[in-house]
Amino acid sequence: SLAYDAPGRAVVAWADRASGNFEVYVRRWNGVAWEELGGSGNGGGVSRTPLSSRHPSVAIDASGQPVVIWEDGSGGNSEILGRRWNGAVWVDAGATGGGISGTPGASTHPHLSAGPGGTVLLAVWTDLSDPQGDLEVYGKLLVNGAWREAGAASARFGGISNNASSSSHAC
Repeated sequence: SLAYDAPGRAVVAWADRASGNFEVYVRRWNGVAWEELGGSGNGGGVSRTPLSSRHPSVAIDASGQPVVIWEDGSGGNSEILGRRWNGAVWVDAGATGGGISGTPGASTHPHLSAGPGGTVLLAVWTDLSDPQGDLEVYGKLLVNGAWREAGAASARFGGISNNASSSSHAC
């Protein structure tokens, strides 16, 4: 996944299993070299979870810092987790508890997008929590450091897509 901050520096997030299981890593181009942000490019990267962390997506928030979300299988049920770079360290942005998704079904294939100036961040993902058993597209907004539904039932029941067949891979 790729995003550009206000000075035009590329920020790249990816998953690989150099540490033994898939983890999410981030590096930023400083104009001369790719730099790590708080150990984000080695070891356990940004995710640092006991099981597979995959499908990262990165966006730049209003403070000009990267926010990364990913699919994580550590809790036995795939959830969408996230962290935000505060300029000094990576901080929780939905990486604890039920994460961003927090649904009873598997949450997969996340995508994070920033509105103008990064003032609004929207996370969307494919979810298997629909009462009918269909895959649906769910989503939440990051507002003042907290994830909340984007309108009525965007992250439960039928989600954003809310149709009679399966929907997936919103990006």
